[in-house]
Amino acid sequence: NDEWFEITGSKGIIFIHRCTGDIHSGPAVSLFGNDGWTHYDAVNSDWAEGFRGALDNFVDAIEGKAKPLLTGEDHDATMPVIDKATGEAIAKVPEMGAAEAREAIEAAEDLGAKKTFFTHMTYMIDHERDSKRLPEGMAFAYDGLAVVV
Repeated sequence: NDEWFEITGSKGIIFIHRCTGDIHSGPAVSLFGNDGWTHYDAVNSDWAEGFRGALDNFVDAIEGKAKPLLTGEDHDATMPVIDKATGEAIAKVPEMGAAEAREAIEAAEDLGAKKTFFTHMTYMIDHERDSKRLPEGMAFAYDGLAVVV
């Protein structure tokens, strides 16, 4: 449980210090831009909060109590931007076995992912040997992997 993100662009840097763990001390999110650093301490960084919030909004939208936070149009507008910005699709596959591997590969192909990294793998994966068995554009992620966007 030690994931974090560092997103660097021509106009600044965003550090997301908490995902499913709490390895970094300090603020949950930091932004560096033209005006220097801005830190966001009052962010609920419990990873489960995103699930609770999404579920609450989904139920409220079905019951007519709220509008969906994201619409189908939002999805359609966002996905090309995400694809262009990252050029990657991340497939999280727990304890990947043969059936799960086939399912994850098919999902990446169905999405038209240009590049796919499989994460949360079993220790039994031999990266050098097993990577050769994956389709082109797919690879197993590893500690320290840097993805250029």
